[in-house]
Amino acid sequence: MTAAITFALTAYALTTKTDFTMMGGMIWVFSMTLLMTCIFGFCFAYNEVWYLFVCSISVILFGLYLIYDV
Repeated sequence: MTAAITFALTAYALTTKTDFTMMGGMIWVFSMTLLMTCIFGFCFAYNEVWYLFVCSISVILFGLYLIYDV
C-alpha cells in the first residue's frame, strides 16, 4: 500500500502542470501545527480516536511533502 501511494503521488507530481514549489511555507506551518497537536495529545488527550486522527493528518502531510519534493 505504501509503495502504491508513493508511486501514485510521484506520478502525479511529475505529470501535473501545477507548480507546487510555493507550498513549502504551508507544509512547514502544517508540520509545526501537527507537532504541537501531538504534544498536546500525548499530554492530555491520548486515546484510539486521537491516535487515528494524528496518523491520518500525518499521512496527508507527508503526501504533500512528497508532491512538493518531487
